[in-house]
Amino acid sequence: MNTLIVTKGKTFVFCVTRVVITVLAAQLTSLAVAQQAGQTPSVSLGSMDELSKRMQAAVVYQRDDGIYKTEIGNTQAALIVKNGRYPRWSPDGRYIAFIKSNGIGRVKADGSKLELLVKAKKPNAVAYHPNGNEILFIDGDTIFSVAINSRQVRRVAKGHRFQELDIIENGARLAVTIKELFGGFGVYGFDLRANTQHRLGNGCSAGMPPSGKWVSNLVDGHKKLNLIDWKTGETRLVIDAPPGEKFDNQAWSNKEDWLVSESEVNGHNIYMHEVSANRATQVTGGGKDQRPDLYIYQLY
Repeated sequence: MNTLIVTKGKTFVFCVTRVVITVLAAQLTSLAVAQQAGQTPSVSLGSMDELSKRMQAAVVYQRDDGIYKTEIGNTQAALIVKNGRYPRWSPDGRYIAFIKSNGIGRVKADGSKLELLVKAKKPNAVAYHPNGNEILFIDGDTIFSVAINSRQVRRVAKGHRFQELDIIENGARLAVTIKELFGGFGVYGFDLRANTQHRLGNGCSAGMPPSGKWVSNLVDGHKKLNLIDWKTGETRLVIDAPPGEKFDNQAWSNKEDWLVSESEVNGHNIYMHEVSANRATQVTGGGKDQRPDLYIYQLY
């Protein structure tokens, strides 16, 4: 949340932020109108050079031997956690949460100061809490949170076969993928303050932008990512897979208009997606890159 402070510098930042949000809202409205009219724009392909001129950012992802990081505009892949998996950025972009064997841990973005915080029985997903002081993790039918400094563990939710999770920037909502009792997967919303939950539809890759305005839901044989309304489950926007591809394991970045995915047809590579333009850009080419997450340090 931006605060208007009576100094020239702060006022300037506030005004620029309002302009960016207004422009993005207009772009998303135009895309939504076109899609509702049956005129869904075909997904377009961007270039790495273009991205590097527009932002300073980095993606993390897992390979068979551990977690890697690639800076946007740099083709080099740096191993930062050997034998780690499921990397997720901290809210400030300084740390990365991960799973290693049965341990939940974190490491600095440069691969230093690795620390394991707690052990779980069957961990399969993590998410950094927006307060920066906790890491959420799934262990079987329970979502826990571990405090980084004290190592104390608390229960957040229980009673489902949880597969994936995401949390919005105010910490009030979770989006989760659940393996259903009679087969298939469903996307659910959890209101942590009201202590309620509701089913949003069949699908997977549950996630949310920082605002929590939408919940992502992967459908159509991994060819489309529906952005659905938090309350009603109605589709508001659709993000298409890159041409000739299917995609999976989408994750929202710290910026409202950007997310990442993993391709499935021509190898497992990481793509960045600009939501308002329905544009996809391939940012890795290792062929074995999975479970990505994106942090944008600065937009130019």
